[in-house]
Amino acid sequence: MVDPYFIWWKKRQVSIADSAKSTPNGLVAYFDIRQFYDSVPHTLTSSAWANHCETGQLAHKWRTLGDKLIADYQQIKPGNTGLVAGPMFAHVLGNLILREVDNFLSATFPGSYFRYVDDIALVLNTRSIERATEVIRHALPLGLRLHEDKTLGLDTADWIRITQSFPNETGTYFWAKLIGGIKYFLAARSNQAPVLRRILADNGFRIPIRDYSTSVGEIPYLQRLSARFRERWLSNHTFPQTPNDLLELAKIARHELQIRFERFTEEPPQQGMLRKFQLQKIRYTATRLLYLGDPVRLPKIEAAIESTIEMSDISAIYKSLRTGDVSELLSYSSSVAQSAAQLLATDPKPLRCNVTSWRPELEAAWAVLNMNGIQFTADASSPPETPLVNFSTQSRNASTSDPYFEEVFALARGTTIKHETLLRTAFDYEEEHVLDAIRSLRSSS
Repeated sequence: MVDPYFIWWKKRQVSIADSAKSTPNGLVAYFDIRQFYDSVPHTLTSSAWANHCETGQLAHKWRTLGDKLIADYQQIKPGNTGLVAGPMFAHVLGNLILREVDNFLSATFPGSYFRYVDDIALVLNTRSIERATEVIRHALPLGLRLHEDKTLGLDTADWIRITQSFPNETGTYFWAKLIGGIKYFLAARSNQAPVLRRILADNGFRIPIRDYSTSVGEIPYLQRLSARFRERWLSNHTFPQTPNDLLELAKIARHELQIRFERFTEEPPQQGMLRKFQLQKIRYTATRLLYLGDPVRLPKIEAAIESTIEMSDISAIYKSLRTGDVSELLSYSSSVAQSAAQLLATDPKPLRCNVTSWRPELEAAWAVLNMNGIQFTADASSPPETPLVNFSTQSRNASTSDPYFEEVFALARGTTIKHETLLRTAFDYEEEHVLDAIRSLRSSS
């Protein structure tokens, strides 16, 4: 299991805050490695893997497996540079590539260096970041460079004030209370999922209700009860007893996040680091209003963010909800398609799709929607038969030379692969209530 992004992001924020508090007259500076995944030289990826396999004395079979995966990734990224950004092993490789940078900068800025993927934060005891920029620039391996336009700084006192006020300003409490309540209600009354799904949908909410019946049935009731009472969320709150209790929590969360979104978008545009924080607040509320927002207000939310380039992915999802047309949505990544799929699936109406020229990324996005059970109108465009498309449609008629899909179809042995059911099922009671638009659309802006 892999911990969600937000857990480690929060830990990083706490560490930065601790360092900032010990540097009262300093500066929190952010640096961005320009197009990190697209810029990594193939030779750097291979050498980083080989060196760390040697250092860690990794078994030959695992080293060979890594070599094979790297070779496959480099076929996807032809030329001499590029590392695919999706697979988990690619993220491992990214960290290995930057490990020497981490070691050097941690020694140069002890207790003040923090990195997540290609985003670097430093807490400096001076308000000048020129020297730090030069140090990072020289520390990066050949082929990687800083995105100088994204180098930002903010006084430590202001950084602490803004970040500490973020949960209250954005209405985090109301959102957490609702989602926590849904999960623990379903754990106690999994048979009530269809009723809860209908009540929320009838009131204009687009919250996916996952099926916990399988996972809950595998552990004794008293163990489930004990686990719920150990949860911090329940320590000061009454556990929701009925679907209507959750409906009231949803209405409160909708109201609170809507007024905050309107306030954030009506504020004058900021510059530098203050703009970064401003966009984070807008993104936080906008992604949650995808699930909570009153259908009547969705066009207004879309209009408020459509001209902000950092919000283009979220804006595209709002547009697909408003128009019932996914043509533009498909041009984004398959992860954006998955984010939209959860929301679109709450409305059974068929969707329109008008694509005249299919590219691989469009085909992948269409396949993701199809596997989530999204229905299309009779006149909607359909992608060509590729291994992934055939996998999503359960078609075994077309031959494929792709060994991965050949193996998948061989394992299925003529049975139906229930994509939609699998995607909506929670297989572990401890599994979080996944909301894809929040997990996937997590740009720091």
